[in-house]
This record gives sequence, structure tokens and C-alpha cells, in this order.
Amino acid sequence: MNKNNVRHGIKLLFISIILRIVSFVFFSFSWQWSNIFVRIIEVIIGILFLGSWLIYGLRNKTGFKNGLVIGLIGTSDALLLMVVSLVLFINRGTYYFGPIEMMVWNFPLMGILNISSQIPDSIIYVAPFWAIFLTAIGSLKKKGEKQDS
Repeated sequence: MNKNNVRHGIKLLFISIILRIVSFVFFSFSWQWSNIFVRIIEVIIGILFLGSWLIYGLRNKTGFKNGLVIGLIGTSDALLLMVVSLVLFINRGTYYFGPIEMMVWNFPLMGILNISSQIPDSIIYVAPFWAIFLTAIGSLKKKGEKQDS
């Protein structure tokens, strides 16, 4: 792991924090409006959040393995929240209310979760892995491009 991967990962972490804060502000007020235009904006926010991981990988082209490392660093807060959620579930057992800790990370995805009752709530735990995978896929180099080391 080199310094560039850490720098890119931390930059991606801050970009995702900014997107989450913006989506939190929007979703804090959007529950009052129930028209289709607001719902479309909510879905677009979710797609942009996941797309930002792919675009960041596409922009940097560091290779698949480095993209995985950058994605892991970028989602480090989500992975920490997943561990906290698991520990609370183990300690509290049946008294555990649910994946509330992960909601902080998944605010941008609320529009996607709300459009269909067919999408399970367990997707909250899978979304960070999607982000890691999207960053790694976006970081793939074309054949013949020189690999950074």
C-alpha cells in the first residue's frame, strides 16, 4: 500500500461524507413533500452516491488491487459502523432494534430503498461492499496502460 492509495482513499472518504451530509439535509426536509418530483430527486441522489465511487475509480485508473484498497479506505467508516452494529446485535440479542448505526452511511440510498417494497432492508449492509467494488471496477486499467507501483 503506497501513499497515493491512502491519499486517494481519504479523499474519497471526505467526498462521501460531504455527499452524506447533503443527502441528510435533503432527506430531513423531503419527508414533508410527497410528490413524484421529490421522489425522483431522492433516487437520483442514491444513484449519484453510488456513481461517485465508480467515477472516482475511473478518474484515477490505479488498477484493480489499488482500487480495492482505495475503496476500503473510503468506506472505512461504514465498515466500522457495521462492526458496531454486529457487536450491539450480539450483546443485546432480541432487544436489538435494528441497523440504526448504518443509517448514517446510507442516507443517500434512502430514495432507492423507498421506491420499492421488494428491496430488503438488509441491503444497508451490502451497500459499502458495492462502493468498494465500484471503486475497484472503475480503477481497472485498459490493456497496454502502465501500472502504477
